[in-house]
Amino acid sequence: MGVAVAVFSFLPYCQLVGANVSADIFTSGASRRMIAFFTLLGSLVALGFALLLIWRMYFGMLDQKEYDYTTTILQIPHWIAFIPILISLALLAVAAFLTLLRDASILSKG
Repeated sequence: MGVAVAVFSFLPYCQLVGANVSADIFTSGASRRMIAFFTLLGSLVALGFALLLIWRMYFGMLDQKEYDYTTTILQIPHWIAFIPILISLALLAVAAFLTLLRDASILSKG
């Protein structure tokens, strides 16, 4: 549970600073405008996935709470881990929206 929370917690930061995995081999010879377009596309995809995951993780949390699933040894309810994950996903959506605006302004300036 801790690793899952940690992974989701770093997603907004990675989105804001552009530290997500990228395939630079495909863009090494591309123009600045083309790179800005790909970055804008990546921000749009990140926003879509963040919203999709918020939707599905929320209902997953409700299921975990309803069925009262707990960890084996410590008996910690699974649904508790969903709370920081949902917060991180909301922050990811905000970060993706901000980078989308930033990338759109870079693309429009040329």
